[in-house]
Amino acid sequence: MALMSNPIPRDPRSLGVTPEELNQSIEEILAEPAEDLAAEAEQLNQAHELLRAALQEN
Repeated sequence: MALMSNPIPRDPRSLGVTPEELNQSIEEILAEPAEDLAAEAEQLNQAHELLRAALQEN
């Protein structure tokens, strides 16, 4: 009979993403050339979603 282990919660002190990794990801998104305002708005939305997710994790 296999023993089931209890889930180990994530250490709340550990970061899901480091500030440097987050900054690099956002810079990569914003560095892509935008052909028009709609494309630029989408880039900003993607960068905002990354930031929001990182803030929710931490």
